[in-house]
Amino acid sequence: MAVPAGGARIAGVQVAAFRDRSGIGLDMRALPQPVVTVVLGFADDMLTVDGTTGRQTLGGLVAAPFPGPTRIRGERVECVELHLSPVVASGLLGVAPSELNGAVADVDDLWGRQARLMREQLAAATTWPQRFALVDAFLARRRGGVVQRLEESAERPAAEAELGDLHGAASEPIRLQLQLHGASGALNG
Repeated sequence: MAVPAGGARIAGVQVAAFRDRSGIGLDMRALPQPVVTVVLGFADDMLTVDGTTGRQTLGGLVAAPFPGPTRIRGERVECVELHLSPVVASGLLGVAPSELNGAVADVDDLWGRQARLMREQLAAATTWPQRFALVDAFLARRRGGVVQRLEESAERPAAEAELGDLHGAASEPIRLQLQLHGASGALNG
């Protein structure tokens, strides 16, 4: 297991990386957590997910905070795992965590081509610090897109909901980001 020195750059995100060096493989149950979990696999082998939607073979996944009975398996697993707080999850995922319906979804279904490119870049990187830098840059671009849509949105309440802040209680880092982009006061009520 590896973690970035100093943690993730984005508040509300925790990052860790795993590599199966022992050859034992991965066989675990997804447990309820107060976060949305994103796994970006970048080894040649895929993850097998047995859950409420049946069996899926995935290169990456997104698990709702309270997934139904789910088992995740894989051999020679190499991945970066993200834990997203509910405050930032909607904006980074592009959907509200509630839309995951308590299931494990394919990250490609949420992030499309961006997810595949990110996994390719992670596979091409040779060190964990390089991989963590790639993930930080990727998440910053995704967050920046949400902030830009919020600023430009004629339907500000929908954009605020995407940030996970229906009641104006955005975290200070998000409020600061909005102020830096000229949208001060946008979430103050």
